[in-house]
Amino acid sequence: MLLLCFLFLFILLLFPETAAEGSKSGLLLWAGVLVPSLLPFSVLTSLIRRTMQGRRCQYLLLAAGILSGYPIGAKVAGELYKDGMLSREKALFFAGFTNNPSPMFVIFFVAGSMLGMDSGQYLFYALVLLSSLLGSLCFLLFTKKSRLPRAKTVADAAPATAVPANPAVASSPTVVVSPSVPASPAVASNPTVVVSSSVPVSPSVPAVSGTPRVKSAESFSRMIDAEIASSALLLIKIGGYIMFFSIFATLLRQLPVIPYYAKLLLGSILEITTGDAMIAASPLSGHAKIILSLAATAFGGLSAAAQTNSVLQNTGLPFSRYVMIKVLAGSFGLLLGLIFF
Repeated sequence: MLLLCFLFLFILLLFPETAAEGSKSGLLLWAGVLVPSLLPFSVLTSLIRRTMQGRRCQYLLLAAGILSGYPIGAKVAGELYKDGMLSREKALFFAGFTNNPSPMFVIFFVAGSMLGMDSGQYLFYALVLLSSLLGSLCFLLFTKKSRLPRAKTVADAAPATAVPANPAVASSPTVVVSPSVPASPAVASNPTVVVSSSVPVSPSVPAVSGTPRVKSAESFSRMIDAEIASSALLLIKIGGYIMFFSIFATLLRQLPVIPYYAKLLLGSILEITTGDAMIAASPLSGHAKIILSLAATAFGGLSAAAQTNSVLQNTGLPFSRYVMIKVLAGSFGLLLGLIFF
């Protein structure tokens, strides 16, 4: 890893103008497109998640993830899993299915502007969603078939030990004695005494299952402040990833030692905007451009994957599984492109 850092630093010093051009391009994309579109969605979906409950809220948030683009879909799925509203398998399924480029980007920028599709723009976007759905379904079916039986825990393996009953206690039906607390004569003689190793719950305070979604003392204005700060930090991370991957993509196009079609492949893997632009500018036929662009858009690129990793880090969802789902989505995108175009 240290060697790669020194190599990248050497390349930046060797091609300073190219690096500056890539950095500027990435930051303009972040400030002009991503911040205006992602910040409102990130704040609003977090507020809805904290103030609403139930299955309808889950699907509303997941639909918002589809509409907002990278990486809000994975952010919502990870937060719902962290809150206990989704299982691990369902959270990974929705993280792969709902985490896609925004409809406006795919329909009007990729299909309309880059590929020049007069008709079929909405079909192109529908196939991107279908590729993500098929990739998530395949991964879900594979994990269900390969799931191992649950390992026995210490509590499962330990035999149950019976506690000898005190005759005085046994004669009193209202006395409860915890196995971890020895019964004393005072306890045995008093039929109303209850000894337990757990913390007693006051009769005046009803027991509540789970953690309350919103603290009663927290005002709505403080919630908004907290979510804006959290979303702003997330967008700063995303901007850093976009800047670095934009530098990589710009250097890739400028290096003369790499063959042209290798640049085309690497550009599609690195960053979706650069990859689709390189495919659209290539001498390939129109059908080949649409097919390759569909596969690249369904995969999303390593830049979008890095952005997704930044929102999955504190949720407990494995990032490697998400990458596998997107690789499957890209493969299905290529197959569906061959079928429909």
